[in-house]
Amino acid sequence: MRHSQHNSNRNAESQNGSGGDRAPDRDLQALFQCLIENSFDVIEVVDAEATTLYVSPSCRPVLGFEPEEMIGRSGFKHLFEDDVAIARSTFKIVVETDGAKRHLELRSYRKDGELRTFEVVLQRLPSQLFVDGVVVNYRDITERKRAEEAHRRAEERFYKAFHSCPSSITISFIKDGKFIEVNDGFERLSGYRRDEIVGKGSTELNLWKNPEKRAEIVKILQRDGRVRKFETEFVKKSGEVRICHLSADVIDLDGEPCMLAVTHDITDRRRAQAALRRQSEALKKEREELSKKNIALKQVLDHIESERASFRHEISADVENLLTPIIDKLRDNQGALAPKDIDLLEDGLRRIVEEDINDYQNNLAKLTSRELDVCELIKQGLSSKEIAERLSVSTQTVHKHRRAIRHKLQLTNKNINLGAYLRSR
Repeated sequence: MRHSQHNSNRNAESQNGSGGDRAPDRDLQALFQCLIENSFDVIEVVDAEATTLYVSPSCRPVLGFEPEEMIGRSGFKHLFEDDVAIARSTFKIVVETDGAKRHLELRSYRKDGELRTFEVVLQRLPSQLFVDGVVVNYRDITERKRAEEAHRRAEERFYKAFHSCPSSITISFIKDGKFIEVNDGFERLSGYRRDEIVGKGSTELNLWKNPEKRAEIVKILQRDGRVRKFETEFVKKSGEVRICHLSADVIDLDGEPCMLAVTHDITDRRRAQAALRRQSEALKKEREELSKKNIALKQVLDHIESERASFRHEISADVENLLTPIIDKLRDNQGALAPKDIDLLEDGLRRIVEEDINDYQNNLAKLTSRELDVCELIKQGLSSKEIAERLSVSTQTVHKHRRAIRHKLQLTNKNINLGAYLRSR
């Protein structure tokens, strides 16, 4: 009888919703309440008109509002103006579809007026529940969006800088040299299009004139992490070789060490430097030749001056020896001279005027016609080789004529330039 009564009581408790079956419900309710109240996300329940029925305590740190300030107000009240339309249309879809769920991003103002961005999830509550409405979960993603925007702008700046740079820029794997990305500057330098390069290795394309140079660069990168102005030669698609300075750094892409390389073509600069060097050497040679000619000219002038001094001395001696005695006689004889003295005076004057002055002409008269031809070409400044070609003789023959001419003109001083001497006459 007692047992039957116990079962009846238990059944009654079960039917009345009380007794042992209610304890798990209370525990589950307490668990959900704990999860909701300690969630970092805001959980809000609104009715079919978007009026707030419940909001979790996390609204305080996220929105700056107390839960009591949000209860009974419209869920669209603090939305950013441009986002209200999309929020209303999405909410309408969720309300009209049992169990519907939507994700979207909305901007809303905090209580202090700061505009923040939120990731929002709306879900229609099952119709069998005690309340007809929508549960809204949202979290503040403002900092994440700012970071994403900063990252996007950085990528955009890098892309623009990478592709607009006139120098060649490449990104490649260090291990095998395969290109990941190249810019327009590299296309101009190499002659290859981007689609011909990306995914292929530099050695595979025979870009290095000396492939060991790449191994040397990799060794420096592994040791120092960077390379600066490494001079090397690259082979273009056309086969033309260009001299370049390569600077590179190691960068990490998805855990894989890669080479970011900037290459400057210095071929034209080197050619200009070589041309300038050749011009400088030519000018130096011309200065040396001019210096030699100046020295030779000075020697000729010194020789001429020496001849003039000797000539003046000889004239003075002849005047002293030939004319002074006759002048003395003129004084003694009161201006009268015997025929013998007149002849002697005439002969002395002729010797003074003609003897030394005609030495050059006399010596020149000793030259053969071929030697005179050689003299004329020497006076024009031609070299022995040019004279030989002009006269159709050997260079040795011209040298032989030169020696004969110097001997006949009595140019015993070897420092005197023959051409300069002839031109001075």
